Amino acid sequence: MKFSEKRTLEKRKKFEKELRAALSNINSEYLREFSKNFIEYLDGKGTSEHFMQFIIASKFGDQNAHVAIGTWLSYVIGSFNQVFEAENVGLVNAAGFLSSYVYSPSIYGHSFVEYAVEEKYLPFITKINREDYYQAVNISPNLFLDKQTNAFGFVITPYVLKHKQVLEWRADKLGSFTPLNKIETDWQVSDPPVWAELKNFSTGPLEYTSGFTLLFGSLEELLHDIPEREKIGVQEYQANRWGKEVTIRSHTKRKPIRGRKLNELISDHIVYKVYDHENRLRYIGEGLPNRPEHVFSGASHNPKINEHYFLQDKPMRVEIVAKNLTKSDALAIERLLLLKHSHDDLWNTKDYYPGAEIFTKSIDEVNILALLDQIN
Repeated sequence: MKFSEKRTLEKRKKFEKELRAALSNINSEYLREFSKNFIEYLDGKGTSEHFMQFIIASKFGDQNAHVAIGTWLSYVIGSFNQVFEAENVGLVNAAGFLSSYVYSPSIYGHSFVEYAVEEKYLPFITKINREDYYQAVNISPNLFLDKQTNAFGFVITPYVLKHKQVLEWRADKLGSFTPLNKIETDWQVSDPPVWAELKNFSTGPLEYTSGFTLLFGSLEELLHDIPEREKIGVQEYQANRWGKEVTIRSHTKRKPIRGRKLNELISDHIVYKVYDHENRLRYIGEGLPNRPEHVFSGASHNPKINEHYFLQDKPMRVEIVAKNLTKSDALAIERLLLLKHSHDDLWNTKDYYPGAEIFTKSIDEVNILALLDQIN
């Protein structure tokens, strides 16, 4: 261990000891209530240990403070949902993403989230409901995919910046991001925060800010942006090579230099909406350009569409929402629209398919790993 690292460790231990001693002088009931509520994403279950770990991380920067106390996922998604509105997201960058940020200053340490949404998904996404996504730990703990399709999701990357670096980040980025109303005043911070509730103890400058990026987009795009992939472990999987099924053994490969986005060869899929004779939205689907023909055939896979075809004089109406899509993008946009209209009485729901589950179309993990292995 280098001398400087050893010295920092000694300072950290000394500070931790002093902080524990200071907290021990606070009324236990007050401390318990205070610790429960100092970070809203602890949902009232915080402890003095949570409080101490957050302060230490903000002072020494050895880790992201929200990661240290386990609130990172709730904080990032909550921040995204609070500020995300399609018309207030910033400019399109070179990669085709719309970006903005939310900044959260406090006396316990500053935090912020820089987020970006792939432009083609912007008209269809609302808020992120954590329950609709799962953490794809077999690929990366930073990757969260839609539970039903695996076709889209988001990547969250935590990091730590010194206060000076945050101000530099602001100066560099503010011109390309849409400033949100109250956040502009929050940025007028020239010094790092200090927690000094007790007369006999002050934390001194808490100069490390806990930052995150959230990137929302298609599966193919996200695989390029998984962090810490200088070396990635690929699990054993089955793949088709030269017309034969072969086993690809688990191995480690280096992160590739980002090249063009890997697209499927065929990009002619569509997403469509179907309206009934009263112009009410009834169905959302995806497929090849001729896919909506089932609506006017009387032989649709959907019994309610067939019922309408035979019982109503006025035909249903089809609206093409998006076209020239890859299969995965079509699945993703269909799913986002279904989530957006989840409270409407759509005929997609399993209530109209007795004995069957909805959303059976998906990209399985074997194919995801194969896709990851092909990126070059």
